[in-house]
Amino acid sequence: MCDDASDLLEEETPNEAEEQVEEQVEEQIEEEIPESYTGVAVEEGVYVEDGSSLLERGYGFREEAGVLIPDVAAFHLHRRGILTVLDKDGQEVTTQCFLDRALARDPLFFLKYMVYRDMRSKGRIIKAGVAEMPYLLFYERPSRASSHIVAAYPRNKSIPLSELNSLLALGGRYKKGVFLALVDEEAEVSYYEIKRFTTRLEEKKAPERCDVVQFVGSMNVVWDTDASLSLYREGYFGKPIGIRKPRAMDFKKPITLSFIESLYLMEKGRIRVERDSETMSEEDLSELASSEQNFKERLLVYRLLRDSGLIVKSGMKFGVDFAVYEYGPGLDHAPFLIHVYPRDASITPTEIVRAGRLAASVKKKFIVAQVDVDKGAVRMVSFARVKH
Repeated sequence: MCDDASDLLEEETPNEAEEQVEEQVEEQIEEEIPESYTGVAVEEGVYVEDGSSLLERGYGFREEAGVLIPDVAAFHLHRRGILTVLDKDGQEVTTQCFLDRALARDPLFFLKYMVYRDMRSKGRIIKAGVAEMPYLLFYERPSRASSHIVAAYPRNKSIPLSELNSLLALGGRYKKGVFLALVDEEAEVSYYEIKRFTTRLEEKKAPERCDVVQFVGSMNVVWDTDASLSLYREGYFGKPIGIRKPRAMDFKKPITLSFIESLYLMEKGRIRVERDSETMSEEDLSELASSEQNFKERLLVYRLLRDSGLIVKSGMKFGVDFAVYEYGPGLDHAPFLIHVYPRDASITPTEIVRAGRLAASVKKKFIVAQVDVDKGAVRMVSFARVKH
């Protein structure tokens, strides 16, 4: 038994003053609980015999004749002076001892508590899960089942993309959405909803022509202006030389094709690439392109998106790999920004927030594509900032 008795102390972003006012208002929302309770520390939390009113307020789960309050919720009530916690010998458990005990069982305990407290202080309905569901549970309505799993991450911890896929699989199993709660060193919490992003393959007609592309340095150029216009009209392939933003489909200019566009069109039999008057193979061009970072992964994603009927252009001006259109440049704004990662990659909370803020400011959806080149598998996850 611990004997330490010390206590623990979407285009425009709101400006700092507005955020402070919002926070001051939100901190006043949390409900008052006039009663006080006493519970006994047990394996998965604190057991309160007469805790029906706490149960009604969403602080625990019915167990036998009483209520089991998970550690995160119990610590929150304890810090507010509402819940006194006793050990099995009837001795009062201090705040420090409670914290030590909870951290020993769950290293992420305090992080979860900060998220739990943040949501509760804003009047949101959230419960702490137990062993079989070691996440926080968010409720859109008190009378309904929980709608989302809430997974908490500190700012300084990289999140494996495989872990996000596991969270989505868990959410799918229990028919729940998934929120990420990203906590910085000042205990500020940013919330992002993640979802699977899927596409549907379309049937493609065999090409009616095969145009010549010349390999020039690190680019591929279609010099024949009729061929250039044909490729651009078919799927906005390439970029006309000397035209920053083509407004019409009647230009008479050569176009440049990226390595990825060229390989995709070569696979479809739509073009052939020549170098020094000799036709290059797909293997030759792929070898030249392999010096580009994550080229094989990006090619797989590009192929999947193109085969699904989407228009894929460079996303460099947005700091991502691809900007993806449903109809095409000039017809719609690219609704999706996609960044490609290898199979074993991780992403940091800072990257998520930065990309999410950028995407929201230009009214787009940020999507991460995780690629297993060996299996030819692509998994895509979308991120959307939510206010809680």
